[in-house]
Amino acid sequence: MKKFWNKQDPKGRSFAKPLGRIAAKIAGGGGAAGATTGLAVAFGTASTGTAISSLSGAAAMNATLAWLGGGAIVVGGFGMIGGAAVLAAVGVGGAYGAQKLYDYVVK
Repeated sequence: MKKFWNKQDPKGRSFAKPLGRIAAKIAGGGGAAGATTGLAVAFGTASTGTAISSLSGAAAMNATLAWLGGGAIVVGGFGMIGGAAVLAAVGVGGAYGAQKLYDYVVK
């Protein structure tokens, strides 16, 4: 297996660094999005006043996305669409940050 990691392409570049960057992006993006969702569930409330942590299934997901979006559209927030956009941005930001950290550590 070690032989594979030390292989190089015709230009002399190793395969290990690009694969490490991909792994860092996946872990960073998934971790950031998961942590954000966890915080919303732990501290958020649905537009009905119910704690999101007491909900389950589709109701919990809808309430979480609406909370991340600043509340339901009816009360002036961006609703689930806004929450999905926030969650996507957090995931992309986490992936980018993890890539930069990986590049800094593995020079």
